[in-house]
Amino acid sequence: MKTFNLELLTEKKLKQVNENGQRLYVAEDGSKYPSVTTALGKLNKKAIYEWRKRVGNEEANRISGTASRAGTAVHNIAEDYVLSRLPPKPPNPIAVTTFKTIQPYLDEHIGTVHGVELRMFSDELRTAGTADLIAYDKGELAVIDYKTSKRWKKKEEITTYFMQSAAYANMVKEHYGLEVKKIVVLMAVAQGEGLLTFEERLEDWAPMTKKYFDLYHKGKLSQF
Repeated sequence: MKTFNLELLTEKKLKQVNENGQRLYVAEDGSKYPSVTTALGKLNKKAIYEWRKRVGNEEANRISGTASRAGTAVHNIAEDYVLSRLPPKPPNPIAVTTFKTIQPYLDEHIGTVHGVELRMFSDELRTAGTADLIAYDKGELAVIDYKTSKRWKKKEEITTYFMQSAAYANMVKEHYGLEVKKIVVLMAVAQGEGLLTFEERLEDWAPMTKKYFDLYHKGKLSQF
């Protein structure tokens, strides 16, 4: 087990509330912002609707629930691992197998860690969320995002993942003055079958992400 160098940033104080079926984050000054994933979900809305229609609501709910629980379990293991913390209870063995595809990457490439499940917000983008990992990756400050998938995916299928991380990078600069250089998505495939690694430069995604959130808040996403 690797011991990581932890220089953790102070988490922003945010409360979560649900209003009209939407998850919102509330800052100390009372500002309410949608989560990054909620806002970006608009891009996937049509595809999700077609998928639910194809498989049926009951099956779609079952699949979504299973995927959500699996993803959460892997995230919890990763958080405990980076923080060198014992889990409060024995983790799901399937989730452990999935995490073991991610662990070698963390051991080899991750340096100083500034954030683990770091809750933040952006006044500029008017959104908030929780970043999986803010750390130096191969010597460059990065937003690192853990994902799980039942199948191998291509870059063009995960545009929202890069935009999600770009939004977190914006928050890191806005509130902590740190310049994130890149985005890394670590996708564990099929319960330990393998790891897909996507590494992108932040400058390739930041402008698109800022434009998206501007149009989102103006209700003009049809122009995106």
